[in-house]
Amino acid sequence: MHRIGAGGVATGRVLAVTFTNKATTEMSSRIPATLDGGPAPSWIGTFHGLAARQLRIEPEIAGLRPGFDILDADDSRWIVRRTLKALNLASGDGGRRMAAIR
Repeated sequence: MHRIGAGGVATGRVLAVTFTNKATTEMSSRIPATLDGGPAPSWIGTFHGLAARQLRIEPEIAGLRPGFDILDADDSRWIVRRTLKALNLASGDGGRRMAAIR
């Protein structure tokens, strides 16, 4: 914050990266207090959150379509189970295939 306050660096040129949402929240409240109420950098967030934000702005850079989805493990399992069921692969083996992807 010294670079912003004393060094004249514009807040729009600052990227503040954390690893947890809790740290992002804390950083988001501390920075304006340190800057005496001045504007905080607009790019504050977790590594994953900032990466997702950048990809949403320019999805074509990563070969993604606009409006792409990011799936967590539970979403992925749900899709696999639904696909197996639709293909009639989930039945006939006593549910062992379904249990293997839980």
